[in-house]
Amino acid sequence: GRVVAVRCTGVGRGLTRAYAGEDAKFTVESRDIHRNKTTSGRVPFVVSVRGVVSPVVHCIPGENGEYHYSYRTAKAGVYFVGILYEGVDIGGSPFKLTVDPGPTHANGCSATGPGVQGSYTMVETSFVVQARDYYGNARVTGGDVFNIEIGGTASARMRVRDNDNGTYTVAYTPEM
Repeated sequence: GRVVAVRCTGVGRGLTRAYAGEDAKFTVESRDIHRNKTTSGRVPFVVSVRGVVSPVVHCIPGENGEYHYSYRTAKAGVYFVGILYEGVDIGGSPFKLTVDPGPTHANGCSATGPGVQGSYTMVETSFVVQARDYYGNARVTGGDVFNIEIGGTASARMRVRDNDNGTYTVAYTPEM
């Protein structure tokens, strides 16, 4: 039968969840008034991903009225995936999409606080490391392992606390 926009469905993780820097995928299924898959649609779906940025969306037509889509965005945040057929949203569109930061990457991380500048012998000081992904998105969960070295002529006692929010507090005391 004829394609009916509100009966068409979107399936796949890429409609609601993705990771910065990774390909996200989903499929749109053409359906008729009775929710049967149909191949009668000759007009393509119009798909957009809008949010912090608007990535390019790629389409590969499949079989049996299926269309496979993929996109990639470098910015974490909230987006909306809109899918239209002949100007009408398909069932569930627009979909709310959360793009999470990618895996922690050393080059994106930063450190702030008084301990970054140094300390006095036998005086504890600290700084905070913000874990970030390759694209600079702040991580919001813990669990990373950092290899931290305190420079200078003195050795230092050091401890690292995972704050379970993407930040790590590093406290150290320089010794003789």
